[in-house]
Amino acid sequence: MIQYELNKIHYKEEPDLHIIQIYNKNWLESYKDTIQLLINYFNEEYEWDKMFNLNDALNRIHEGHTLFLLYSNRRAIGYVWFKELDKTNCFGYNLYVTKKVDRPKYAARWFYNKVSGIMLQNYKRIQVEIEDWNNVVIEIVNSIGYTKILN
Repeated sequence: MIQYELNKIHYKEEPDLHIIQIYNKNWLESYKDTIQLLINYFNEEYEWDKMFNLNDALNRIHEGHTLFLLYSNRRAIGYVWFKELDKTNCFGYNLYVTKKVDRPKYAARWFYNKVSGIMLQNYKRIQVEIEDWNNVVIEIVNSIGYTKILN
C-alpha cells in the first residue's frame, strides 16, 4: 500500500467539468439511478469484492461521506467518495471513471483534480491509499500534486 496526501500549495486547478456533489439523503435519492448505472459499469469492467451498492451509498451519506458524480456530454461517467478524518483532514476513495462511455482521455485526472480542489476548501489535507498495482491512479495523483507520504 502506498500513501499520498495533497495540500493547497501543491493543488493545480483544471478546467471546469460537470460535477454533482452529493452530501445528503435527498440528493442521493435524486441520483440513485445514476449511481446504480455507474455501479453496473464498474461491475462490468472489474471484479472487485469490495464494491459498494446503493444501500452502502446511503449508509455512507448518513455517516457524513461526500459523493461526487462526473458527467461528460450529459452522461454519467464517474464517481469518487470522500470522508472526514478530522476537522483538517479527509480521505478520498473509490475513484472510478468508466471506459464504457466515450469521454475525454484525461477525464479521470481532471475530475479527481477538480474534486480535490473542492475538498481543499474545507480541509488542509486529503489522504488516499492506493494499491501498489494501481498504476493508473498512482499516475493521476502524482500528476495533480499529491505527494508520497514517507513512513
